[in-house]
Amino acid sequence: EAYFSDENADVVKVITKERLHKALNRALKELTALEQQIIDDCFFNDKDEDGNRKTYTELAKKYNISRQAYAKRLNKILIKLRGLIDFYYEDF
Repeated sequence: EAYFSDENADVVKVITKERLHKALNRALKELTALEQQIIDDCFFNDKDEDGNRKTYTELAKKYNISRQAYAKRLNKILIKLRGLIDFYYEDF
């Protein structure tokens, strides 16, 4: 009986992760091109030539804005993304 409950828990985790992944992909498509680029720069292309993580100051230079403005913009995008994920998660 314990075996089945563990197996069911794994199935629930897999289904939950799948739903979340689908919701995230759908939500990312809803972002503007600039918002997508900022997310990409911050989370996926965040290394400099030496392999070190780029700072907000370095990332902000690409957009000719201050570190504070970059952080504020990123935070707004993340809030928007979270709302979209929550919205789309219910669809799956």
